[in-house]
Amino acid sequence: MQCQDVHCVDWNAIDTHLLATGSADHAVNIWDMRKLDKSGKATPVYVLEGHTNGITSLQWYPGQSSVLASGASDSLINVWDISRIQSDSNDTTAALVFQHSGHRGEVTDFQWNATEKWTMLSVSDESQPSGGGTVQAWRVNDMVYTDEEKVLQELQQYRTQILGGANGQ
Repeated sequence: MQCQDVHCVDWNAIDTHLLATGSADHAVNIWDMRKLDKSGKATPVYVLEGHTNGITSLQWYPGQSSVLASGASDSLINVWDISRIQSDSNDTTAALVFQHSGHRGEVTDFQWNATEKWTMLSVSDESQPSGGGTVQAWRVNDMVYTDEEKVLQELQQYRTQILGGANGQ
C-alpha cells in the first residue's frame, strides 16, 4: 500500500519507534521504524480509516503511547487507540474510540493539553464570506478511557436515575 500526499506527521514521544502520518487519501498511517525491509523501506503497521477527506493534522496523546488523534477536511477529529486492534487482524475499526463532530468546517489544527488529561483545543476554518473560524476547548468523554468495570459500577449506581429520570419513575 502506498499512501498519497502526506499532509502531517508526528513522532510518538513515549514509544519512539512509532510515527504517524496523515495524508490526502483520508488515512492515518502508523509506521514502526524497527520494521524496515532490507532496502530500508517501511510499510505501515496500521492504516486507520475513519475520515472522508484528507487529514490536516494529527498528534499522539501525551499520556498514553497507543492513543492519537487526527483532524481532517471533513470537520471531524477522530481519537484512535491502536492497542484495541487485534494482533491477528487487519481490521482497524476497533481503534476508533471517539469522534468529535463539533466543527462546521475543515479542522486546521488541534493540540492535546499536556496537563489536563484528555482535553484538547481545536481550530477549524468555516470559510464563510465573513471569514474566520472557530476555536473549541473540549474533553473526551471519560467513559472512553476509564476502565470498563469502573464505568459499569458507576452506571449501576445511577441506574434508577438513568432509567426513570430524576424522580426514579
